[in-house]
Amino acid sequence: MSHAAEAQAATPVSSRSLRQYLAILGPGILGAAAAIGGSHLVASTKAGALYGWQLAGLVILVNLLKYPFFQIGARYTMAADESLIQGYDRIGRGYLYLFTALNLFASVVSTAGVSMLCGSILGLFVGDSLNVTQLTMIVLAGSLAFLISGHYRVLDGVTKWIIAGLAVATVAALVIALDRGGVAPPEFVSPSPWNLAAIGFLVALMGWMPAPIELSTWNSVWLRQKLKDRGGDLTYRDSIVDFNVGYVTSTVLALAFMGLGALVLHGSGVSLAGSGIAFAHQLVDVYAGVIGDWSRWLIAAIAFLCMFSTTVTVLDGYSRALSECFVQFGQPAGSRPTGHGARYTYPLMVVMAIVAALIVMFFKGALLAMLEFAMISAFVAALVFAWLNYRLMGLDSVPAEHRLGKGMVMLSWIGIVFFASVNALLAYWYLFVK
Repeated sequence: MSHAAEAQAATPVSSRSLRQYLAILGPGILGAAAAIGGSHLVASTKAGALYGWQLAGLVILVNLLKYPFFQIGARYTMAADESLIQGYDRIGRGYLYLFTALNLFASVVSTAGVSMLCGSILGLFVGDSLNVTQLTMIVLAGSLAFLISGHYRVLDGVTKWIIAGLAVATVAALVIALDRGGVAPPEFVSPSPWNLAAIGFLVALMGWMPAPIELSTWNSVWLRQKLKDRGGDLTYRDSIVDFNVGYVTSTVLALAFMGLGALVLHGSGVSLAGSGIAFAHQLVDVYAGVIGDWSRWLIAAIAFLCMFSTTVTVLDGYSRALSECFVQFGQPAGSRPTGHGARYTYPLMVVMAIVAALIVMFFKGALLAMLEFAMISAFVAALVFAWLNYRLMGLDSVPAEHRLGKGMVMLSWIGIVFFASVNALLAYWYLFVK
């Protein structure tokens, strides 16, 4: 039975138990784990610290505009019974080369950024005995060991609990902070983000909010692995439910982190540190100052597990996607691969970790600057990936009942125009204002 046919025979959602719901969750939650890293802990917190709640609408807007392109990761995979990467090759081999080139760059920059942040949080536990480069290398080595020994099933099983723990801690801290009120004095005037001088930060915030659009290919690859592990026992509806749970979770937590920055740091006179370990201390201090000092080590542990899961998913996602690209290159354009899509996954993981470690050696004192560069690059590339994903839904391999409806088509075009317009504004700012 094809996946499209399975959708027609899907078990009604209302008949599922909580245990069954948890069982189908996987690729969407892994996507949330990858998203809730630099974009949330760093960019959202910084947005709240600098501008209070002024950028909440922008966060909601960019999450809404990216939604169709991320959902296509699950929609196309289940409808066409192939990954987005195979779909890109159907559009044209040149597009697959472009996707691969952009991902080769993004993979090492993103891995370096999230692993450095994770290593910085690890430094809270080991003190000053190791520097941030050494800590990052420990994180990268641990991530490789985790993936090579446990592989997808372990990652799929533990990530949902890590995200749940972080969500509970963050929402609890936000509720307490809301009850106490902000720390900004009455006479404090918030700076405005709506000017050309702030365009660099705004684009960085949107670039990884909730994540780079190329992560839709990870959902696609993970979903095919989930289908394999469950013997095909996953319906079209299941995949959309899983995706929506992960996407909504990451969006809500983005607003929660912004709220903590707005309530605890905005107007306090405290500037966010640019180095990794100092920023990690500030992050934990935000929670401890709201919830209570007793929670310091608990929050540090949850933050570390969150960033470790992000590092693991980034390594896994990029290496799997790139491996499928290289396997596809060995096939006639637009054909189904006869080889195993994961053939190059482990070698790519190792190479990515080594290159990321080298990058960290050069940028170890500028964590936030490096993350901002990665985020801006992701937004520039978002236009390309959004257009590619939209094109996929018009291929003959997608059954008519699973193509985008009028509302999703309209939202997709609004998103594409928005990404193009902001990229043009960014180019103007970079050439004539900066």
